[in-house]
Amino acid sequence: MEWLTPQLCISMCALVTAVSSLYVAVSNYRRSNYPVLRLCQFETDYTSSEENNSALFARIQVTLQNFGIPLSKLSMSLKFKVPDGVGTCAYSLGLGTDDGTSIRDGQFAKGMYVRFILKSYKLDSIARSWMSRLICARSQHTSVQLFADKYLVWQHRLHDRFWWIKSKWNWMAVKWNRLWKQDVRVDESGKIKLTSYCRLPLFRSDAWHVDQFVRFLADEAKRRSNAEASGLSHSPLLG
Repeated sequence: MEWLTPQLCISMCALVTAVSSLYVAVSNYRRSNYPVLRLCQFETDYTSSEENNSALFARIQVTLQNFGIPLSKLSMSLKFKVPDGVGTCAYSLGLGTDDGTSIRDGQFAKGMYVRFILKSYKLDSIARSWMSRLICARSQHTSVQLFADKYLVWQHRLHDRFWWIKSKWNWMAVKWNRLWKQDVRVDESGKIKLTSYCRLPLFRSDAWHVDQFVRFLADEAKRRSNAEASGLSHSPLLG
C-alpha cells in the first residue's frame, strides 16, 4: 500500500468533488432549459364506478412529474405499429385527463404532477378495432408520447431490452418471496408488528400492463357477444 500516499488521496477526493459538481451543474442546466419529466406511475387496473353505471371497466393510468421548464396544453397518446403486409402502419390513440378532456389546459410547472387515463368504456368501435391489432406491446414498438402545444416533448418506449432475462428473474423472485412471507402479529399491548424478511425486487414491465388492457377488451367483446346470443339486454359486467 505504499502507492496510497496522502497526496493521492487528496487528488482522488478533488476528482470526485469535481465530477460531482459537474454532474450537478449539467443537471441544473437541463432542468432550467429543457423538459425533464419523471414517470411516476404506469399501470392498468380494473374498477367499477357510477361513471360507467357501476359496470366493470379497465383503465391505463400514466402519471408524470415535471422537473424541467414549465409546459402548457398537454396531451398524451399511446402509439404502436402493426404490420399490414407491405410495411408497418402506426396507430395513435389519445388518452384523457381526470376531467375527461383530451388536452390539459394551464401551466404544468416544475414540481407539479399530471395524470392521463385511458378508459375502456370510452373507446368507440374504431379504437377497439385498433387495439385488437395490438398483439404484443413489446414487439410492436409501443410507446407513450406527451405533447406540449402540439410538440413532442417526452416519449416512453415500452420495449423492454433483455426482457427474457428479466422475466426469468421475476419468476425466481416471486418463488423466493412466497417462501419468505411477511410475519404479521399482535403483541400484548395490541400493537401490530410487521416482520419483513429478505425479499427480492421485481423488474417492472409497462408493456405487460398494456397487454392486460388489450386482453380485457378482448374478454369484454366475448362477453358482449355471448350476452347478445343469450338474449341478455343488460349485465353488470358490460354496462
